Amino acid sequence: MAFLLIADDVKLSGEVLARALRLRGHRVAQAADGEDAVALHERERPEVVVMDVNMPRLSGLDAAARIKAVAGVHTPVILVSARVDIASRVAALAVADDFLPKPVDIEELHARIEAHLRTRRVVEELRRAVSPTQQVAALDPQTGFQNRAFFLDRVAQEWRRAARFNEPLSLILTGVEAGEVDGLASVGAVLSRMLRQVDILARPETDQLAALLPNTHVAGALVAAERLKRELAGSAVTTSLGIACYPGRDVVAADDLVRHALQALDRARAEGPGNICLYQNQGYLFRPQP
Repeated sequence: MAFLLIADDVKLSGEVLARALRLRGHRVAQAADGEDAVALHERERPEVVVMDVNMPRLSGLDAAARIKAVAGVHTPVILVSARVDIASRVAALAVADDFLPKPVDIEELHARIEAHLRTRRVVEELRRAVSPTQQVAALDPQTGFQNRAFFLDRVAQEWRRAARFNEPLSLILTGVEAGEVDGLASVGAVLSRMLRQVDILARPETDQLAALLPNTHVAGALVAAERLKRELAGSAVTTSLGIACYPGRDVVAADDLVRHALQALDRARAEGPGNICLYQNQGYLFRPQP
């Protein structure tokens, strides 16, 4: 049983979801809008939040951003909306962990909630297991990001979890063309603002930053990559990005995820700095809209 929060300004919609989730054994609180959802999260710390995007006073997008900004707490947020166009999905996935169209299929919602609860438990277990001394030892001394050893260990851990529960896992490798520490720090600062608390940011190589994204499909990884390019537009830093995702036909082990992301990064760089390449079978380029 988990403690869930449902936020929907349409009372009937909220009641239907809350009733269905209570029947599945969960404890459910309800909020009438985004402001109420943020306040309830602050007081009671639900384990997963399900929110409508369009609500008065504070939208689901803004409420999700405020909930995700709370330090030291990983609260998965699932946004739901009657609008299912690409722009709406992109906006939702930029701030939340998941997105579902309305009317919501209860079985699918419950499956997503269970997946996010497993991720939350893994995050909390890792946080408790790592001592302050170990945390310092796992840091790259130049940038302060997690180092290569930490990164490879977490890829292996997240791979085992994803394979066990048949959940998606994505890896974005960002190559900073100059390889300078200042450039890496600038890119890392943008990534840190963008990523969820469950995501892992590391420096596996001198001129690379890695973002490991649990519970993230291809679409979510592309959204994150495109957003990074937009955030860096106009800066002096030139980056290329390589993406690999599980499940995938050629991704059958943790090493495959890393190897194919590297291949995608190499391909992006070969096509000219500033490209994004998604590895899928032979690999192809994805160029974000300007």
